[in-house]
This record gives sequence, structure tokens and C-alpha cells, in this order.
Amino acid sequence: MVTQVTGTLKNTPTQEQILTITYYLRQAGRAILFFALGFTGSWAIILTFRKVTTKIRILSTASMLFVIAFFTEFMKLFIEGRHYSFPQCLEGFFFGMLGYLCIGMILYLTAHHKDRIKKNAGAEA
Repeated sequence: MVTQVTGTLKNTPTQEQILTITYYLRQAGRAILFFALGFTGSWAIILTFRKVTTKIRILSTASMLFVIAFFTEFMKLFIEGRHYSFPQCLEGFFFGMLGYLCIGMILYLTAHHKDRIKKNAGAEA
């Protein structure tokens, strides 16, 4: 894919440049996927376990995201040419928690907006 995209250049990139571009594409894809995992997984946890305290929901979501990030990074040991990297594990966890924060704020603001509408409707009556 990288060679097809860069094939439109006048100067063809070196093998090292292609590997660098591929590395950044993989990192960006992993960040997007962990953000989506954190967003959708956290959304499911927040909506499913409404009676559980917020602190327990955050801790359970964080532990779930860390285990998934660690597992996916650890499995690289079994792929030839790949290596385990704890900083990349933490990056995946960070992007997952960023997804959690985004959906948490969206749901909080939505609930807050609905409460304001109800209060305004009650004050008019």
C-alpha cells in the first residue's frame, strides 16, 4: 500500500522511509482502534451497569482496557520480526481511556441537558 501511494512521487522513497511510513500507519491505526474500543466498550459498561458507582465503573473499565492493551502487545512476541514494547502497551491503554473520557462526557452532558429541559418544563407549568 505504501509503495502504491508513494509511487506517484518523482523520487521513489528508500526502503527505510517505507518502513517508517508503515510504522506510523500501524501506530495511527492502533490508536484509532483502541480509541474506538474504549469508546464503545465504555459506552456499553456505563449503560449496562448504571447502578454501580462511578468509581467502580472507571476502575473496571481501566483494568479491562489495560488487560486488552497488554494482551495485544504481549502477543507480538509470537510474531516473527515483532517485539513487545511496554510503552506501546501504555499508548493503547491511554487511547482506550481517552475514548472512555469522551463517551463519559457525552453521556454526562446529555443527561445534564435533559435535566435542564425537565426543570424548565416544570417551571413553566
